[in-house]
Amino acid sequence: MNETVLVTGGNGGLGTVICSSLLDKGYKVISIGQTGTKLKPNDNFIHLDINLTNFENSLSEISKLSFDHLVLAHAMLDSKDFLNLTLEDFIVPIKTNFLSNFVITQYAVKKWLSESKDKVKSNHTITYISTVATKGGTQTEVPYHTTKRAFEGVMLTCAREYSDDGIRSNVITPGIMDVGLGKNILKQRPDILDRLPISSPSDPKEVADLILYLINAKHVTGQNLHVNSGRYFSI
Repeated sequence: MNETVLVTGGNGGLGTVICSSLLDKGYKVISIGQTGTKLKPNDNFIHLDINLTNFENSLSEISKLSFDHLVLAHAMLDSKDFLNLTLEDFIVPIKTNFLSNFVITQYAVKKWLSESKDKVKSNHTITYISTVATKGGTQTEVPYHTTKRAFEGVMLTCAREYSDDGIRSNVITPGIMDVGLGKNILKQRPDILDRLPISSPSDPKEVADLILYLINAKHVTGQNLHVNSGRYFSI
């Protein structure tokens, strides 16, 4: 396998599973995150400590990389009651969950379009990890689910405009998982699973398997695939 996948948030709970699954299938992986990773660097894996909200610096670093596929798995979440929110509470989520994704995605699309000599043979994918909270809303995580939902619109634009150039864009919408951001929520509110048709956390490995599927599914684009224990239709 000669293809390389760039994974943002590759050091997080879900990101680590995604990177491991890609490596197991023979892909080369570049992980990006602000803290270290549990995975050991080798010929097929490197991790870069990059602050994605420093747009100029992050773009400078990413422009040095060569990659065929992009997985957007980074995010930030703060909990605060709706009535106590201020405009300032939206600034960091907008930069982290929306603008940083936009900057990387726009760069990747421009790069791939400039490199493409035969769009029939081109095979590039962008997979955005959203959240099922965008479908029903929450009282205490408004900046998080609002900014995550906003970027789904960008993915639809990319799918509509660039799929025929060999760049396919899709969204995966997981539910709460017992890793990363979801781990603390499950500790605080274990009863949250009782409201799900399948009363267990979403499986990070299933999300990783879907990414692998989308990389190879040449006629799947503009889709939002749900891995959330049925929460989407039970909202």
